[in-house]
Amino acid sequence: MQVLLDSKKEYTEHLLDLITVPLTKRIFKIYDGCSNTSNNIKIFQQELINIKQWNNNKIQEEYQELIKKIKCKYFDKLLKKIVILDVNIKTDAKYKIKDLVMITSYDFIHKCLVNISIYCWKNAYLFSHKNLKPSEKQYHLNLIEKNIRKIIKISIRDCTPLELVLNDMTLNDNSEDEENSEEEVSGEEEEVSG
Repeated sequence: MQVLLDSKKEYTEHLLDLITVPLTKRIFKIYDGCSNTSNNIKIFQQELINIKQWNNNKIQEEYQELIKKIKCKYFDKLLKKIVILDVNIKTDAKYKIKDLVMITSYDFIHKCLVNISIYCWKNAYLFSHKNLKPSEKQYHLNLIEKNIRKIIKISIRDCTPLELVLNDMTLNDNSEDEENSEEEVSGEEEEVSG
């Protein structure tokens, strides 16, 4: 079990290293597009809200742009491996790839951007660098990136088909109950015959 945990942690860290900075830059690009207006924070927040309504073409376009930036041909495989490891850890390694319904990579990136946009909407003033010292700007950048990294981790966790894991637990509980009741019945039969 420890091997699975270590592998999942290593793969997750690799995925986080790949996409945290590009996703952070994407959010800053949205902010920069709004910064030339007097109401830039409100417009930025509205753009963040709009991320949730992106259509499939826009989502695929964003995904393709990200893949070009990270230059990673195995992103799909990496994400699938992480989800499979997560399910196997939670179900004692009972499931294979064919048993799992996987999130697509572009839906995963969209999910990350939606979750990131919620955080950024609430903390929109971290993006404004007016009247800040360089050290304060850097502190804000580091804080934003650190929180985006956490949000991506949560998004990975949310990709685990929890219903499958919980159904497996229910099935195991039922089979244990059946085994226990069979043992009780056989024990009663021995007492009656003895």
